Amino acid sequence: GQLVMVTRAVATISFCELHGERLRDLLAPDAQLAVIEVADGIRVEGLTRLACREAALVRKLVLAAQARRQLGSHFIVTIQLEPRPAAGGAAASRAARLLLMDLASSPPSRPTRPAATT
Repeated sequence: GQLVMVTRAVATISFCELHGERLRDLLAPDAQLAVIEVADGIRVEGLTRLACREAALVRKLVLAAQARRQLGSHFIVTIQLEPRPAAGGAAASRAARLLLMDLASSPPSRPTRPAATT
């Protein structure tokens, strides 16, 4: 392949939760979402993706999304880096995507005690 010189990249972030059978955008809770199959996997149509230039904004968005999260839901964060080529360079065609998931755990069960023997 051809080496492409990249001097900048645009970072976008999205947050969604899966609770039961319901998928919800944590940046725009009233958004209508649909899961669709694409050539390289699946995609959530309608999911809000915000551009982030600073780590402080990412932290603020994570905290806001976590505050909207329902107890017992799966929390999915997607960070995507889309390269911007250097001036006069060839256009970069690939992006990097990082998926972070916090899977819901079952509520703690009550400890069991061995049956009494007589």
